[in-house]
Amino acid sequence: MKVLQINTSDRGGGAEKVGYQITKELNNRDIQADLMVGWKHTADDNIFQIKKTLTDKIISKVMTNILALQGVGYFQSKKCCEFIKEKNYNIVHYHNIHGEYFSISNISKISKLLPSVWTLHDMWSFTGRCAYSFDCDGWLSECGQCGVKLNKTYPEMPFDNSASVLKDKKKAFLGNKINFVAPSKWLENLMRKSFLKNENIRTIYNGVDLEVFKFHDKNELRDKYGLEADKRYILFAAANMNDNRKGFKYLINALNNLPDKKDIVLITVGSPINKNLVSKEFQIKEYGYISEESKMNEIYALADIFVMPSLMDNFPCTVLESMASGTPVIAFNVGGIGEQIAQDSGWLVPVKDDIELSKELQHILKNSELLKEYGYNARKRIKENFTLDICVNSYIALYSSILGKSS
Repeated sequence: MKVLQINTSDRGGGAEKVGYQITKELNNRDIQADLMVGWKHTADDNIFQIKKTLTDKIISKVMTNILALQGVGYFQSKKCCEFIKEKNYNIVHYHNIHGEYFSISNISKISKLLPSVWTLHDMWSFTGRCAYSFDCDGWLSECGQCGVKLNKTYPEMPFDNSASVLKDKKKAFLGNKINFVAPSKWLENLMRKSFLKNENIRTIYNGVDLEVFKFHDKNELRDKYGLEADKRYILFAAANMNDNRKGFKYLINALNNLPDKKDIVLITVGSPINKNLVSKEFQIKEYGYISEESKMNEIYALADIFVMPSLMDNFPCTVLESMASGTPVIAFNVGGIGEQIAQDSGWLVPVKDDIELSKELQHILKNSELLKEYGYNARKRIKENFTLDICVNSYIALYSSILGKSS
């Protein structure tokens, strides 16, 4: 079996991480797997970048930023077909194809060459523009209703061309025997309401590597990082703190309503925060961007609780990683997060309810035994349901089933 994964990049957010770790684990099991990306950041020999000429880049920018066409006209990705024929793969596995590197028209072309699996990490594949629709249900019909909300969510359009883009997606994606995978039941349910509803759809949960995200003694880690053992540590992580979808402002509101602020330390990972928004009574520890998983594991593990106030999300890896590290999560109850967190391993709060978030945090941070119990339960839940082994086993079973039917 030879598998080609296609993704935006080999490093980045959750989608990029999932594609990379599946590729790596397949190779660990002696299944040849390569990863083709729009942007390559690692030195791995089995990762190949789609080369873009200056002309390719100019055409892509014109198509996206002037003509408002998403996933159309990225001619350099036609080289994928030649690459696939040359390497003699058995199956192709797509992840994110938005991001100005891959043409949606190539989906149907590649599907004629070999069987296809496509893991959707957001809603983009069945909407006319957005990765997350929030309260808009235009994608259920013909889109074309973006209006004033046009540039407030990723990916942007210079004008509302969503109806045309949705038609292009239907033409490219339907009837090609693609096996669609959702990482959450939440996303699967949305897919079954979309134009993809008659396609092959299933859920395979993302997984986390328990050999990387380990359980640690919190006090030992705090001593290692020069942190006071008797403080309470709240962790928040986001590559872009200004991304409204990440809900940072709701966390700030909740924190500012807490008593005993001097006993609490806010730890952040990602872009710098605006400290003027946070009460000066808080201590703030910013670690910036962390690329090393072993260090990220330690940051998760030294915290008392990880807060995930996203306004919409699929099945975030950060929640899995925190739980695997023995740190329970409190989150807004959106997307697939409710499938990750059980009643005895974390807390779910109504979306945008910063008052309730503050109340829950106040109660949780006072109870050391509860935090310890939920930390153990969180790792146990990951071990039983969301490991990398479980995830990759499911994909191997899917590949084998598809290839068996096609032989």
